[in-house]
Amino acid sequence: MKFHFSCSSLLPAITVLEDELEKYDISFRRHDDGFLEINQHIPLENRSRIENSLSRYSIRIIEDEKECLVQRIKNILFEIVYAQKQPQTTLSSYLSDRLGYSYGFLSGIFAAHTFCSIEQYAIMIKTERAKRLIIEDEISFKEISEKLAYSSLGHFSKQFKKCTGITLSEFRKIIIKRKNGNN
Repeated sequence: MKFHFSCSSLLPAITVLEDELEKYDISFRRHDDGFLEINQHIPLENRSRIENSLSRYSIRIIEDEKECLVQRIKNILFEIVYAQKQPQTTLSSYLSDRLGYSYGFLSGIFAAHTFCSIEQYAIMIKTERAKRLIIEDEISFKEISEKLAYSSLGHFSKQFKKCTGITLSEFRKIIIKRKNGNN
């Protein structure tokens, strides 16, 4: 039996899930792409308790194979953006190689479940990461664009504005105002 899970950050989700399974003496094997494999039957009562406990952390068990594949794609995209593990090939080749399916197949399933392309989702994750880095206010826009593997600051700026509707500078000004207590 395989358990997949969904969460915006993998490390806390993995830790919470492992803790829950250990609480019920359920042995498991952890895989890199965000799923745990359980080689034993889980009584329905324990499964319900585990699901309820996980729901407090916005973590849910996914059993549908296509939805599991979509979550694995999301997990890899988060890994690329947050762990800064930039693939040495194109995103499409990297996903195909990691998951063992053609990119056309992966792209079709992803779009059917999320109503956006893999590329759009990756840009959205990068934009959210950029916002977080701007809020932390420790590095320049150029450093952020490099950290997120944009080809140039100009390209990063255009994508940020396209996603958010405001420029990088406007976003930073809003954050500074909020930090200073001015609305």
